[in-house]
Amino acid sequence: MLKILAWFGSQEFGNTRLTLLELDQHPKVTPFYGLGQLNGPQLAALFPSRVPVTAERLEQAAKSWLIFTSTSHGDRRGLDRLLEEYPGLTDSLSRTERQLLLAAWAGATSRGDLYLNLARRIRIP
Repeated sequence: MLKILAWFGSQEFGNTRLTLLELDQHPKVTPFYGLGQLNGPQLAALFPSRVPVTAERLEQAAKSWLIFTSTSHGDRRGLDRLLEEYPGLTDSLSRTERQLLLAAWAGATSRGDLYLNLARRIRIP
């Protein structure tokens, strides 16, 4: 998201205004991990709740993206996690692919089960 907002902040779009959906829960989806869990009607119902993306927010995103991609800052966790999506040397799988296979091996049988198993494996510092 930072990269996308930083890019939009560097463009000239005239009178075009950006909006964004922001939510951390949904009354019909528990546990809620993200918009990808919602169906079409649920997403459509959220359309009126969009919030404007301000110039200040675009500027913050640009600064954050610069910090995230910098090699000089001390906290490289975000970049390190991104790099884990490149194929591994031992099995040629990305971290996400490896975790999905582990979830399937552990018994997840549906896409929803795979997603939930993967979401539980996310390490948040």
